[in-house]
Amino acid sequence: VDWSYELLFDDEQRVFERLSVFLGGCDLATAEAVCADESLDASDLGDIIQTLVDKSLVVAIPRGDDLRYTQLQTLAQYGREKLAERGDAERIRDAMGAHYAQLCARSAAAYVGDDQRAWLVTVDQEQDNLRGALEWAVANDDAETALTIAGGVSWPHWLAGTAVEAKRWLDDAFRCKGEASERARALALTGRGLIDFQLGKPDGVDADLSAALAIFRGRNDPGAISLTHSFYAEVAAARGDIDEGRR
Repeated sequence: VDWSYELLFDDEQRVFERLSVFLGGCDLATAEAVCADESLDASDLGDIIQTLVDKSLVVAIPRGDDLRYTQLQTLAQYGREKLAERGDAERIRDAMGAHYAQLCARSAAAYVGDDQRAWLVTVDQEQDNLRGALEWAVANDDAETALTIAGGVSWPHWLAGTAVEAKRWLDDAFRCKGEASERARALALTGRGLIDFQLGKPDGVDADLSAALAIFRGRNDPGAISLTHSFYAEVAAARGDIDEGRR
């Protein structure tokens, strides 16, 4: 691996290193969003990655009309070591966290909008990367990123029947000591209310959903209000309070 790495041009080395942060691989658009900077133009990423594929340092996997780029485990570990040696690991992992937080911030819009299926497919494909981004955010007390990711994917976890993992993500995110926006906290409160109820832990569910709803109303965020109302109705109906659910 040393021999192959040393044969790469500098920009190829840097892209190889940066791709190693994606535990579940990534598509070209994601690579451009996370790996490009003032020294690496996004428009050059496609050609550089293709060169790495040709040199068997990156694997291109067809996914529908797109390609997903990943690395063998040994190569990814090597890339992460080189990324750390270069002093670039923190910056790239922060960029990765911000990218996936943006994806999860679309949670409410996806729930009520016409791109729900496409968003759910993306979230499903990105589970390993979302987990990695969340763990990085939690390790660095980045509450904004952690709460947005954990809160945003709560209802996909609900649909998938993976509420236990969702609960673990939310608990880790709420333990972060960093600053977080009202919206990020409200999204996580909405998720925690839904997941706690699904896990048979009703204490605090109404308080979480009420607090989230108040924040979303204050922000005049109709998509997020609809999301919270929907879960409020689910909880009421499950309790047998049909009139409250209708309200």
